[in-house]
Amino acid sequence: MLQVAWEYPPRLFGGLGRHVEGLSAALAADGVDVTVLTPASSEPDPPAPDRLRVLRAAAPPELLPEDRWLADVLDANIAMAERALTSDVAVDVLHVHDWMAGHAARVLARAMGVPVVATVHATERGRHQGHLPPGISAWIDAQERALVGLADRVVVCSTPMVEAVTDWLGAPAADVIPNGVDPARWQPPGVRRRHDRVVVAGRLEYEKGAQVLMAATEDLPLDVRIAGRGSHGPALRREAHDRVRFEGHLPQPALARLLASATIVVVPSLYEPFGLAALEGMAAGTPVVVSDVGGLRDLVPDGVGLRVPPDDPTALRSALRRLLVDRPLRERLARAGLARAEELSWPATARRYRNVYTAVAPGRGG
Repeated sequence: MLQVAWEYPPRLFGGLGRHVEGLSAALAADGVDVTVLTPASSEPDPPAPDRLRVLRAAAPPELLPEDRWLADVLDANIAMAERALTSDVAVDVLHVHDWMAGHAARVLARAMGVPVVATVHATERGRHQGHLPPGISAWIDAQERALVGLADRVVVCSTPMVEAVTDWLGAPAADVIPNGVDPARWQPPGVRRRHDRVVVAGRLEYEKGAQVLMAATEDLPLDVRIAGRGSHGPALRREAHDRVRFEGHLPQPALARLLASATIVVVPSLYEPFGLAALEGMAAGTPVVVSDVGGLRDLVPDGVGLRVPPDDPTALRSALRRLLVDRPLRERLARAGLARAEELSWPATARRYRNVYTAVAPGRGG
């Protein structure tokens, strides 16, 4: 089993890398030999469990400026393909995650002659509310369609994503397999919960909606923590009021402590295929307020958290005020959220993926 991904711990940008980490570890624990093929990292790899191997592609000789990120992606794909083809890795099924690893996957699928499973974690049209700007966005959309065309099976993480990959990317069908979580990793001991702290965690991109949370909390006496990094970070820092603190990118243990210390975890996304940050907040035992959009509707049903219209600071402010003054409600939602997180375990997710692997490679896919 070869997992091909643009990010993997400790090299992380968003939820995709944590998905690949959790899925790969659960597959290995279930007896599947897993190799993760991913770009080089400047930090050492954490210890890998038995049956899990990480192949890092060679780092480029020169680091390019951030505005040359697309060249970095293509360089990394060349390096990933070369690394796999010159290794002794045995592959029955190739599982590729999103278009940013798609070029390597196309080369490897042809060279190895193995079936391909593609997980589409998000779409470029979705990030732009269904529209497709010309230029780089149109090119990314074409790469997403090429990835779907390569795959023997397409997987998405929520029901709304099925329509996205069938209508926009031309997939004949898609399997829905939710992301997972390990609640024990998100419940660090000895963390004191603050009664005025609101946390948002994720990539600092416009569609993630941190600007909505900042507008909603301007007149609230709250300690607002924003964890993550991304291209929208400089604009957010310019707009931030004086009670906002930017935590930057946090490794998982530090992020777990931050989520567990919060009164409320907020996921104010304008577009959200799943909402891994909400699931991790619930696993930490913290009540969540999320946008009523995309995969968050599946993930956070009524009674598990509060949902508010996207891009509506007034509605978000009202929800925060309601939770801040209603401790019994906070406690009910925290219990319900934790129960929801326990339903969505990585072993359960891995079992569903194994069924897909077996379907594309009977007798070979685990």
